[in-house]
This record gives sequence, C-alpha cells and structure tokens, in this order.
Amino acid sequence: VVAAGAGVAIAVVLLRSRMPPLKAIAGGLLGVGLLTEIGRRGPSWREAIGLLAIVVLAGVAARRTSDEARRSFALALSAGLALVAVAAGGFLFFAIPAAQDLQEAVELSQGATRVFTSQRGEEGAPSLSLAANAFARARERLSRWPARLVDAVPLVSQNAAALRGLAGAGEQVASAAAAATVGPSDLALAEGGLDLATLDDAAVGIRRARLAVAGAIEELDATRSRSLLPPLADASEELDARLQNAAPTLATLEQALGHLPAMLGRDGPRRYLLALQTPSESRAAGGIIGAFGVLEANGGRLALTRTGDAVALNNGGDPAARALSNEDEFTSRYGRFLPLQNWQNLSMTPDWPTVGRVASQLFPQSGGEPIDGVIGLDPLALAALLSATGPIEVPPWPVPLSAENARSVLLHEQYLYFPNPERKEFLGDVTAAVFNRLTGEGASLRALALSLAPAVRSGNVQMWAADAEEQQLLTNVSAAGEFPAAHESSDLLAVVNQNSSGNKIDWFLHRKTSYELTFDPVLGRVDAKVRIELRNDAPTRGLPEYVIGSAGPRESRTAPGENRTWVSVYTPLALEAASLDGQPLQMEQADELGRRVYSAFVTIPPGGKISLELNLGGPVDPDNSTYRLQLRSQVLPNPEQVTVTARFSEGWKATGKTRREFELKGNRQLVFGFQEAHD
Repeated sequence: VVAAGAGVAIAVVLLRSRMPPLKAIAGGLLGVGLLTEIGRRGPSWREAIGLLAIVVLAGVAARRTSDEARRSFALALSAGLALVAVAAGGFLFFAIPAAQDLQEAVELSQGATRVFTSQRGEEGAPSLSLAANAFARARERLSRWPARLVDAVPLVSQNAAALRGLAGAGEQVASAAAAATVGPSDLALAEGGLDLATLDDAAVGIRRARLAVAGAIEELDATRSRSLLPPLADASEELDARLQNAAPTLATLEQALGHLPAMLGRDGPRRYLLALQTPSESRAAGGIIGAFGVLEANGGRLALTRTGDAVALNNGGDPAARALSNEDEFTSRYGRFLPLQNWQNLSMTPDWPTVGRVASQLFPQSGGEPIDGVIGLDPLALAALLSATGPIEVPPWPVPLSAENARSVLLHEQYLYFPNPERKEFLGDVTAAVFNRLTGEGASLRALALSLAPAVRSGNVQMWAADAEEQQLLTNVSAAGEFPAAHESSDLLAVVNQNSSGNKIDWFLHRKTSYELTFDPVLGRVDAKVRIELRNDAPTRGLPEYVIGSAGPRESRTAPGENRTWVSVYTPLALEAASLDGQPLQMEQADELGRRVYSAFVTIPPGGKISLELNLGGPVDPDNSTYRLQLRSQVLPNPEQVTVTARFSEGWKATGKTRREFELKGNRQLVFGFQEAHD
C-alpha cells in the first residue's frame, strides 16, 4: 500500500497533474498504508520514505490550492485533532485507575509465588484470587466505550489494545492458578496412600491453568506491536517470557497427574523394586545396591512389603540359571564382573534405564516377583525425604536421624558403629522408618516435591518404569537417570569411578577433572586433554576392615587404606595417548551407550593422589556458531570439582567466557560461542 501511494505521488509531481482524484488516491494510499505498517511493525526506513512523499505531495497541493480549500482543510484538521483529544481524554479517564489496578494485581501475583514454592501452598490462593479480581477490574475499565474511542487513533490504538491484552492475560492466568491451588491437607500422603479422586481434581485444575497460560500467550501475541511505548512493551515481553517458561512445566505437571493414578494402582496392583545404593562403594549409576525393598501400590494405597540386603538376592532362586534377554551391550561390557550373580554390580552401567531393565529381568530369578519399575535411592535421597518428614528414630542408632546428619550417618558412621551383620539391615530399617512416617503421619506432595527436587537433579533419586509412556514422563521430569543420547550435544565427557576393593573407602575419595579443548570450526574437530586427579584421604589403621580393607579376589586385594578403582572416561573422541603420573598407560577401549569408553584399573595410596591424563581428538558438529559440551555427573560422597577451558583455532575467537570452574552435581551443558576474528 505504501509503495503504491508513493508511486502515485511521484506521478502527480512528475506529470504536474491537476487531477484532484489522483491526488486523493495518492494521499489515501499513503496515509492508510503508513498507519497500518507503523502500527503493525513500528517505524522503519520504508515508512520514512512514505512520510517524505506525503510531505512533498502536501507542498505541491498547498501551492495550487485556493484559500477557501485551505480554510476547509484547516477546519477538518482541527476537528480531527479535537476528536483525538476527546478520545485520549476518555481513554485516560479509565486508563489511570486501570493502571493502579494492574499495579495492585502485579504485586499480589508476586506475593502469590508461595503457591509454587512454599510447603503450605494454599497460603497464596487468596492473593491469586485478589490478583485475578484486580486484573478483571483493569480489563473492564479499559473495555468501556469512552476508553475504546482511541481504537480509531493510529499508533495509540495499538498501545491501548496491548494494555487490554495484558489485563486479560493476567486475569486468565491468575484465575486459573487460584482455582488450581490444592492445599497439603487435600493432596498428601496420609493413612497409607493417596486419594486418587483428589489427584483427578488436581489434574483438572492444572489443565485449566495450562489452557489459561496458552490463551494468555495467544492474547499477548495478538496485541504485540513494535509501536508500543517502551514501558508497555517491556511489561508485555516480561509477562510473555514468564508464561513461555511456565507452559512446559504445566504441561509436564498435567502429564504427571494424568499418569500418577495408574502408577499408584488404579487399574490394578503395581509393584516397584527399591534399589538402595551406597556411594561409599562407588558404582557408575550411584553406588553398590546394598539393600532393597518392595513397594506395592493398589488403589492409591502404598505398602512396603519386603526389605532385605543384596546378599539375599544373590542367593535367591538359582543363581547359575539366571539369564538376560536383549541386553547384549550390558553383558558384553560387565559380564566379567558377574552382575547376574552379584546384585552389587548391577549398577556398573551409568545408564539407569539399563539398570532398571536388567533388574526387572533378574528380580523374579532372584526369589522376587515380577515388577513394574525400579526406584534407586541413596542416603542423600533419604536425607531429602527427612527434610519433609522431620527426624525419625531407628533403634539401635543412639540419636534421631535427620536431614542434617543422615548423609554422614548413612555414608560413613554406620560402618563404624555396627558389627558387620547388624549393619547390613540398618539401611533397610531406615528406609522402612521413612516410609512409615511418609504414609502414616502424612506428608504434602508439594513438600515432598520441593525436598526431592535437588536430589532428583543430582541423581540421588532415579526411576525406571516398564510402561513406555510412564518412562517418558520420568525423562521429562529429569528423574530417569538416562545417559545422554548421542544426538544431544556436540561433545560429551563423563568420568566414572568403580570401587574394586569391596570396601567403603570412597567416603575418603576426592576427584578433580579438567578438560582443556581446542576447537577448529573449519574442520569441525576437537583436540582435548582430560586430566583426572584422584586423592585418597583414607587412613591405614583405626577403622574396620570393610571400610579401609579389601574384600576382593586375593590377586587384586589391596593394603589397608589403598583405594583400587576402575576409572572409565566416556567421550565421542578417539584416544591418542594416556598416562598415569607421567608414565604411559594402556587403557582398554569399548563402545557403550553410543560413545567410546576408555578404562583402566588404578590404585591410590592412602593419604596420596594420582593424576591420569588422556589426549583425545576427533570430529564434532558445531551448532549455530556454538560449541556444546555435555558433562555427565557421577554420584560420589564428595562432589567432583570440574574445570573446563575452551580455545579456538587460528582465525577464530570466543564470544564469551572460555573458562568455567564448578562443583558438578547432576548433568550440565556448557556452551561456548565463537566467531571469525578480524584484524
């Protein structure tokens, strides 16, 4: 439209046309086109050219117009300006109190974040209801006819529509969130389980909230314009960003509430194996499986029907007759450690879904029943549960177990306090006591979720489900513990220690890892050096043998205080050289989980440390001028310290930080940007 109007205007000037219709057409096309384009996209160079054409056309017209025509034009212009003033006045009359309503609504909404962050979420419901009312008042004021007069005024109308859109979006979301709020007294573990009808009500509320957020996003999108005033544009963008972040969370929550009743036995009994792990004797998936439990769910009711130590599973059924189907990669890499006969070695793979599938086949062959899922818990997960339940007493432990002391007690002190036979039962007793507290006295699901969230992110809680849709849900909430798929990142580094002494000496193990890389964007190649420093603070005497001694095969037994460990490095790159304390080291090579893995047995002296170095190289795929590195963590009593340094080949430079140092808990992805260097 603007181009057509500009063309007609140029024709009028060049042809010196006196045809009034032609001039009217030019002016009309330019005016409508400019106001439409500016309102939709904001001013640009195209509109600037159009405005210049209008000025030129107006100048030509002014020289060739009679005095009477000029007076008529001035009168029409004055009338138009008067109408604009009236419209603006009507809008401001309602917009000022509406702005106060919006300010009040925003403040109430900010106070209502307790709904999502507090263990007593219902405290935020009144604030949300008040916020919804305030948003509704603002929308109603802005929708009255005197305030709608500005809809005929270009540019101003877009700002008015955006303001109404903000009020409408806020009302939708606040109303739905207030209606979806469920208090801990309604949605909680109590008297042996969960009320499935209450779960259904919660699912309906969350669905309403998700639909409200989706509707609010659409409403904001419909009123988005580059001609908005800066404060209004900022407010619209901020609200849109918050809603965009909330949308996937609500979708996942709706999915969870949709599947949870079936997982709790709505359609028939469900049975889950609790694999209780001990990182003090390290394994790739989090620690040896030292004890177990069987959790049964039926109609929302939960029962811990059996607990025991891993030795009972080792001896159950016919150990020599056990077999696995469709797990060739697992048996090929770990078969020499006899995981089918030793449940303590079942968690040697870093991929929890693999552990779950293998355990689901082996449990019925080890004296158990068919199971529908496997839940891995370690002492840090139990400590997180204790933060929701409060301290518990587990005789004969002399003091109550709490969130503050559970880590130290369960990872180390129990091994000093109990004789060996009694110690094997203690972790199962603690699990049973925590479960009884959860289902007996009751605990809010909100409180449980807030307490367990850090443990889930750190890998202290891992779950596998036989049902494919339920497994996808676990993946969506980061609880599946799966090893990163090969397509998820350009590069990957995962370091794993596996205790080879049969003791609990890894309480004293400290690991530092550095990754120094150089990336060539032209060749798509990475050359990297991995340096792994392992420090062993164990003493040589004064502690039980099963803490600092050795229970392995006679040929591989270690002296008191020595830590013998199987170190593995997962990467997509090729190994070019390896050394241990500066001396060449031969590492075995294998393929697992879509990556290469290089492994070696090393021994760390008591009070000493060793340094393992690997030179790696190979192709990776950059993503939009970024190099991505996925870091896969391992659960250890002492979290791993990691340093990553990125460099780029000649002719390229980084666009951000090139060095990161942090404590690795849970998986992490690092992104390094780069661009061509210019002189």
